[in-house]
Order: sequence, then C-alpha cells, then structure tokens
Amino acid sequence: MNSQNLRPELEQSLEHRSLSGMEGLWKVVHHGNLKTAVLPEKTPRLVIYFRKLVNQHNPITPADFETQGMAVAKEVPAAELMRLPLNVLIENSRIARDPCLPLPSEEMGILDVDFSKSKFKLISRHAKFHKTNEYVIPYMDGRSPLYDSVGGRAYYVAIEYKGDPFGIIIPCAEVFRFFYCTSSRMLYTILSDKILNPDRFIIDPARSGTQEDNPKIAAIWLRQWMLNSDRRHIARLFFTPDAFEEAKTIFLRASGNVGDGAFKHALIASPPNHGEMNLKCIFKRLISKGQERFFVTRLISATNWTIPFDEIHFGRDNDARTIASDKERAELPEDERTQRPNVLVEGAEISILENVPGDNSIVPVEINDTEFESRFPELDKIYSPQIEKINQFTKNAKGKKQLLLADGSLIEGSSAEHEGLVNVILRAMEKAAEIKRIERERDGAQSEPLKELDVRQSKLHDTIEYLELARVDDYYANRLQIDYLPVLDELGLIKGKLVNLLPESIDDKNPVFLYLDADKCVHRPVLIASLNLDGESRYLIDFMQRYGQSNTSSLVLWHPDGKLISDSILDYAINLCVKHGGVKLTDGQLLMSFFGSTFKHTFAEKTAKTKPRQLIEKIFSRENKMNWLCGVEVKD
Repeated sequence: MNSQNLRPELEQSLEHRSLSGMEGLWKVVHHGNLKTAVLPEKTPRLVIYFRKLVNQHNPITPADFETQGMAVAKEVPAAELMRLPLNVLIENSRIARDPCLPLPSEEMGILDVDFSKSKFKLISRHAKFHKTNEYVIPYMDGRSPLYDSVGGRAYYVAIEYKGDPFGIIIPCAEVFRFFYCTSSRMLYTILSDKILNPDRFIIDPARSGTQEDNPKIAAIWLRQWMLNSDRRHIARLFFTPDAFEEAKTIFLRASGNVGDGAFKHALIASPPNHGEMNLKCIFKRLISKGQERFFVTRLISATNWTIPFDEIHFGRDNDARTIASDKERAELPEDERTQRPNVLVEGAEISILENVPGDNSIVPVEINDTEFESRFPELDKIYSPQIEKINQFTKNAKGKKQLLLADGSLIEGSSAEHEGLVNVILRAMEKAAEIKRIERERDGAQSEPLKELDVRQSKLHDTIEYLELARVDDYYANRLQIDYLPVLDELGLIKGKLVNLLPESIDDKNPVFLYLDADKCVHRPVLIASLNLDGESRYLIDFMQRYGQSNTSSLVLWHPDGKLISDSILDYAINLCVKHGGVKLTDGQLLMSFFGSTFKHTFAEKTAKTKPRQLIEKIFSRENKMNWLCGVEVKD
C-alpha cells in the first residue's frame, strides 16, 4: 500500500516461507489483516490462516474435512486472495480440490439479496446481537482468533434477509475478492494510493464518458497500468453511482485514513450498491436459538442485477502523457499477454515466496474469460469492442465533448456524465491532497527548518519582492491578502518565502522542465500563491526560469464563482505544465470548472515602485483563455 502509513518499510532481509513448506492437506480457515510491504516489494501482503485436515489421505465425509491443531498464519501476496478464499484446500502450494464446489459440510444455492445501503451493515468478528448479547458469528475459545490479534480484527457484511438483520453474513475479504478483484492489477490499484489518482493510473477522463442521448453506450480509455480484462469493471466503477466511492473507501480504511486509524490494515469491503441481485454461493447454515442464518464462504456468480450499459467501447491510452501524433500513439504498448489459466481451479499454483519478493504487480494474475463469464454472466454479455489507435482526435471546434467508438464513428458525450466523472476524480485527488497535508503537519514538528535555496537570481525573486511590496502598499491596505502555499512534497525558501520544488521525475520520466540546469542537478522551484483582493480569489503559479533563459510565464487560476481551489487542483495544473514542457494546460479536462490564463513577466517603463501594482493588476485583470471541455487553449 502506497500511502504514507502503508508505504514499504525500510529494506530488510526477506525471510518468507513458501506454502510448499506446509506438508499435507490444509484448509483456509480465516483471513486476517493486510501487512505493509517490505522493500524491495511494492505491494502489501495478506495474513491468511490455515489449519490441517483431520484426514490427510482421502477425505470424503464431513468429518474428514474438519480441522485439527492450531491455526498457522502465513503472509502471502495480497493478490493470492484471488486463489485462497475460505475453505479452499491446498497441498504443496497448489489448490487441492475444486474451490467452486462445496465441501461435504457446505451447501450451494442461490440467495436473493438486496445490496441497497439500508439493507446491509458492517460488523466485526466479535459483534454481538444487542437483544441477546450473543455473538452474531459463533465464537469458539481456542479456535476463533482473539479480539486483539491480527486475525481478530476481521470484518463481515451482514445483509438483512427475511426480517433478520444478520440473515446473510459474508466476510469482507470475500466481498473484496468477488466484486473488486478481477485482476491483481485491479486489486493493487485499490489497495494503494493509485486509487486516489485515477486520472493518472486508471482512466482518461478526456475521452471517457457516455452518449448524450443514450447513456447505456459508454466509451472508456484505460491508462497503461490497467488490463483490458478490467474494462467492464472500470466502467462500472466510474459510471455507477457510489461504486468508485466504495472502492476508494477500501484503501482509506486500510491506510488508517478513516476513523482516526481505527481500521488501519483491515481489509473492509462493502458490496457495490447495485440493489437487488441473485447470488449463487457456497454457504454454511448457522443456527442460533432457532434462528437460521447463512454464512457465505465463497461467492460463485451474480445475476439478475441492474447493469447500466449495453455497450462499453474501450481504448488504451498512455500513462497520462500528451501524445500528439498517430505514429507515437500507435507505439504505445498493448495488453497483449496470452490468456492465463484459471485462477480459482483445482491445481492452480500459489506464488512461491521462499526468500524472494513476491510482487504480483510484475507478473499479473487475472481471471480469464471463462471465469469472468461464470462470475458475472450478464456483465460479460455486454458488447465491448476495442477502439483502434488511429484517428483519435475526439474534440471539435464547437466545444462539445466527442466520444470515439470502435467503428470509428464519433458520438456526442453526455456533459452530465462527463462532469460526474470529473467530480469523482477530483474528490479522489482532493482526498489525496488532504492526506498529504495531514502527514506534512504531523511530520512538521520532527523535520528540520526549511532552508534558503542556493539558486541564481531570477524573475521569481522579483515576483516575491513585488508581492511583498504590494502586501504593505497603502493602496491595498485591508484589501489584499497573500499566502504562499505548500502543495508539492519538497519545499524550500527564496527570499525567506515558501516555494515548492518540482520532483525528480513524473511517471518515471525526468524532462528538463523539472530542473534549472542542463545537467539536471538543481530542482526547479515553483511559487504557488493564493491572493485575495477585495474578496476575489486568484492563484498564481510561477515557475522559476531555467538557467540561461531570460523570462518565464506565470499561470493564473481562479474559479468563476470565487471558490477556493484545492491543493489537488494546483498539483494537477503543475503536472500538466511539466508534461507539456511549458506553462499551458491543453487537455486539462479536470479543470473544466475553473478559469485560467498566462502572462509574461514584463512591465511598463515606469518606476520600480509601480511594478508591484502592475503585477497585482495583471493577476486580477486576466480573462479566461482556456476552453477546458475542448481541451484547447484559446489564443488571444
């Protein structure tokens, strides 16, 4: 997990044991917490509990499949949850029995469930029914995990069924496996802060949306990180109300950013809110004082649910860098991996972990076409062709959003759906910025004081001087407020005022725009200032000119209604400038609600005393020069 709280720990020796070290037949009996990755790994582990079968040779009867001895906890790559749901048997790192068939002590059937928000709740492993003070899930001393143990902090989804608020109980780990884990890539995206940056890692909002007059036709563009096999679920996440919020909350809980860290490292997943559906599942019946309940161990398929699409056209985009020509776009990598064997099938191999890092983001695991059809038969039937990497210009001069389909035709996109997609992404980015701000404040007391940067004199120095002179100018007395904002990770001082430093790289690339010098040694400072004049707010983003250049451009952003601009939007605007190698925001679709303009650091031939006022006038007199929906900068 890639937040500050779940970022890989300092490198240490890896001492993992392969599951092949577990001789004989073992059964998965419980799923515990997530564990922070240890470098050089990048992805989290999951604690899974196994117990040995009573009959180690030829188990047939229900008694043969009972377990003995103490449960053994193993840390496995989190993606192995796709192969290791409850009651799966393993032998020598392989699944020993078809997991899609019930054990003799289990049943298989179809349950009619309602996943509306009012119909289910999250409960802990040790939850008690308030009327009887009895455990909702039977508790056995010596066999059930202790409350304060790694395994004891497991959570479950309790669904109202036939009037019983706990009529159907599903482990959250199983909800996560079934509804969210169509691939290890999707799993690790949700369990990392990539989920808070969907524009960069999941979907391109500039080309994705639904048709204006037929919202059941959707087009989505996958970022390079995602797999083709996840396209239907990505469309479901972004174009079904609240679905993406549920996925995002999985990470926020696990990373300790919900409830003051009360759920840190817990794997808690709520079902996507799709209302009523039929669930084919494997379950055990629980009887408590004559009350019968269903405890689900494995979900098999979901049917009879409302699918918001008839068609999902998909294309593959790059890693959020601007690509201008068809030739360059044609060279972007395709998802051309050969079809993989079944994930959940007898004989499937569990990752070998002995003394090597097990990072399934390198070797992806995914459910194949057959498994997807079996798990989500109605979703699988949706027509979902791939858009070719040619003629991808999807905007027109009228400012209407255009969506490209697989047959090469253009349709007018729904502005409502587009704005909804943008708002979903913005909320995720704002949450990431909030987390970063809290972490910065928490670490501030322990960090060293910021130092004055050793950089050459520049127009940025002049800008700071003019802002400070304007601040004390009698003309602006009680009218002008200026704040220097910390937005990026690295900070410094110029003339004693806070500036941000561009990172070493973005998307694993380090263009010269990030540096002041040709040798790429001196990180480029950028001033981010919030100015409020007579109640009107504007934001100044000022990049220091590179060594050898005489001038640079400043960017001014503001909201037409005077609303404040979040750190995440400012960060996004800076990243766009870096990717374009200049102060411009072409294709800044997430900025569609904001206005922007640029200006040069030139002043009229007057005394130096007037330059501060000229700067303030430039900032607040600029008119909007951007058409975000078209993604085209409108020239003067």
